[in-house]
Amino acid sequence: MKDIPKKSVVVTVKMSPDEIERLDSLASRCGLSRSAYLRLTSLGFRPMAAMTPGEMEAVQVIAGARADLVNHLNALRGLSRTERLKVFTDPSFMTRWVSHLVSVADGVADWLKRVHNRLEGGAR
Repeated sequence: MKDIPKKSVVVTVKMSPDEIERLDSLASRCGLSRSAYLRLTSLGFRPMAAMTPGEMEAVQVIAGARADLVNHLNALRGLSRTERLKVFTDPSFMTRWVSHLVSVADGVADWLKRVHNRLEGGAR
């Protein structure tokens, strides 16, 4: 196991109250202490903000939707070419299938927009 060097050197930094507030906000959004955030950013790292519970839930919904799509694909692969043609020429099936795909795509797009907005708004 790799030995982690003990942090024994103290660095003092003067900041305005507004800067400290901003620093604490950024560190908190990343789930880091002020010290850890400063150490990482000073070494060139860009800590990512931790996902909110809502974002975690969105990821789980997207993962579930992906699993549904994979299951549908696997079921379709089990059909013969003739059977697949029948399924894909059935307007009722195609309407339901495309509707499901659109809702999954909309969910993914919404989640990506929220992540992008968070990244543009501060902690990266």
